Amino acid sequence: MLKNTVWALSNFCRGKPQPPIERLAPALQTAARLLRTTQVDILRDTLWLLSYVSDGDDARIQRCCNLNIADRLVALLAHDSSAVVTPALRVVGNMISGNDQQTQYMLNAGAMPAIFALLNHVKVNIKKEACWALSNIAAGTAQQATALVNYRTPAGRPGIYDVIRLALEAHHDVRKEALWTLA
Repeated sequence: MLKNTVWALSNFCRGKPQPPIERLAPALQTAARLLRTTQVDILRDTLWLLSYVSDGDDARIQRCCNLNIADRLVALLAHDSSAVVTPALRVVGNMISGNDQQTQYMLNAGAMPAIFALLNHVKVNIKKEACWALSNIAAGTAQQATALVNYRTPAGRPGIYDVIRLALEAHHDVRKEALWTLA
């Protein structure tokens, strides 16, 4: 029943016009708790729900920031299932696309290393979304953009090299987003 309920709620939030954020507030606390489940179907649909809620203006993004879920979202970027990684990355990307403080909130949770790691993911769409998230960091404050350019992978290599590689060699959709990061 929980699986069906989360799926239905995520579908209610999908598309335009979005439901008023005030009406969703009671469900958001429950969604935050559901991010701790190990059931992939529930986790996936909860993340899609949060992606639809966070897709909007800074007030909608702030509601998600207020749930204190940044650390969990970043951890989910390393999940074994791409069915979880994809919507987790969308939520992280939406939150990064907010105002400078919202971007910093996600960076403070360790989003940048987790996103850079996804540039080598097997799925094209995950690489594309990772580049999109990085482009929003690059469009942030001078300090945020500098942190992106200066980021080094765990192996010590500049992370921006992966963005350049994708801009030159990847699928067209990935190249486009990688070029926005560099621009």
